[in-house]
Amino acid sequence: KVTPTVDNVNGTYDIILYYKENEVATWESNTLNNRNDAQIIKVAGNNQISDVTPSNSTNYAIEYVPSSTGLINNDVFFSASFSTGFSGFGVGIIPSNLPVEFISFEGEYVEGRGNVLTWKTINEVNNDYFEVEYSYDGENFRSIAQVDGVGFSTEETVYESIHEDFAFGNNYYRLKQVDFNGEFSYSEIVALHVGDIFSGLYIQVFPNPVKDQLTFQFSSGLNLKNGVGVKVFDTSGRLMKNTVLEARGATKLELDFADLAEGIYFVQLLIDQYSYETSVFKKE
Repeated sequence: KVTPTVDNVNGTYDIILYYKENEVATWESNTLNNRNDAQIIKVAGNNQISDVTPSNSTNYAIEYVPSSTGLINNDVFFSASFSTGFSGFGVGIIPSNLPVEFISFEGEYVEGRGNVLTWKTINEVNNDYFEVEYSYDGENFRSIAQVDGVGFSTEETVYESIHEDFAFGNNYYRLKQVDFNGEFSYSEIVALHVGDIFSGLYIQVFPNPVKDQLTFQFSSGLNLKNGVGVKVFDTSGRLMKNTVLEARGATKLELDFADLAEGIYFVQLLIDQYSYETSVFKKE
């Protein structure tokens, strides 16, 4: 045990830990890890560093920093810098998995609810929240919902999010997992096909790129008492336009795009309870 003469919780300091070569070689042999990947691990409070293992690390408030490794008199040292007070230190490797381990991520259309997305996790570490991202083509995604994470957990956790403004046909979803320090990672993409209400109704959206007026051309006249709802989102998911266009017997509708800045936009048509989505590029 090392006790500093001055325990400055706001100070920055270097830690150097020394080991015999045979100790490090035995650790590499038993764990199949490499010393060059080792981290210096710091556990907060009065906990013993010897109590922390890769399997229970989520039970402790720990900090881990990649270390520099070298030799001195044929023995091994590990060094790293810290700035969060002095406490117990050791050398090891915290699993480099994503902060969240997914068990499953699935989607299902449920009549009367929409596209229901469910995912299960285990071993959450520093998990702040999930962003549910949606795409009509599997390439261009935008955020449609945010779901809080539990932070730290070693047990199975079930989450759910419902997408009501989905498109009939193909829908694509992914999760953006964000931890407390802003780092993030993506899940696999889930594809969900919902029966196409637009069978026999063809929709053309032009011009693309668009400058002033965006035109929606329908293969047959629409007779909708409530009109056609139109929503326009930018690539960050912000709602830029939300309006209703009169559609009694209309085969062509127009939307003013002149006031939008240059860039890519997602356009969503809401026809009764159904949705059609596409993307356009606005040019100056």
